Amino acid sequence: AGATFAGMVNGDSLSVSATSANFIDKNVGSGKVVNAGGLALGGTDAGNYNLTAATGTGTGSISQAQIASVSGI
Repeated sequence: AGATFAGMVNGDSLSVSATSANFIDKNVGSGKVVNAGGLALGGTDAGNYNLTAATGTGTGSISQAQIASVSGI
């Protein structure tokens, strides 16, 4: 979500999908870098464009996991 396309004609419909996306680490935080691979264009006007890179980066957040209970102590 939130992809922007440099050079897209106003009014055209484009989307992008990825076959993989991974945070650079497993630690809680916001604004964390996410690396995506296997990018492909979609949308009704995708045939009018050439995607020059199959990888990209973005940002996301990792929230704390909740532990429901602890036993055996």
